Amino acid sequence: MAKASLILVLAFATTVFADDRIDALARAKRLCKKENIKITTTIHIADEHAGCDAVYWPSTDTIEVNLISSYWENPARSQTDSYNRRISSTSHVDHVIRHEIAHAKFYRHVGVTRGLEVKHMQFGIDTTLISNEVGFYATRDNLEFVAETWCGIMDGKKYSDKIMGYYNALWEQP
Repeated sequence: MAKASLILVLAFATTVFADDRIDALARAKRLCKKENIKITTTIHIADEHAGCDAVYWPSTDTIEVNLISSYWENPARSQTDSYNRRISSTSHVDHVIRHEIAHAKFYRHVGVTRGLEVKHMQFGIDTTLISNEVGFYATRDNLEFVAETWCGIMDGKKYSDKIMGYYNALWEQP
């Protein structure tokens, strides 16, 4: 009976977690380990994070990967599509985890209180400029601007003086 249960579980895992998903999660784990960030997996079905591919929680310094997000079925295709539609700043296959790592780096640098203040501040530059240079998701709030810009910089992108000035100003502590 135990052998049959194990086979059923392995068959389910193989169906649900295809090679792309397994590879992406393994890379995510390595990236998080390099930055000394905890990483967990979960299933967000009916809460405010249901559509998120991953979430960074500053209170526990943990990145949580949403296993049922369609992104993880084929991260390369998903991220290329997001980049081509000008939503995200890069087409890098590990963009989602790099984005969450950027949140972790920012919160670690400025602290949780300052991080939440930055999140809720009004933008200090034109959001059309942000959307055109960085990507639409960066216009969601200042934390998303920081994370998307950081990802672009890590991918070798060069941004205007206005974008970089605002980005650097957000990293400063008051």
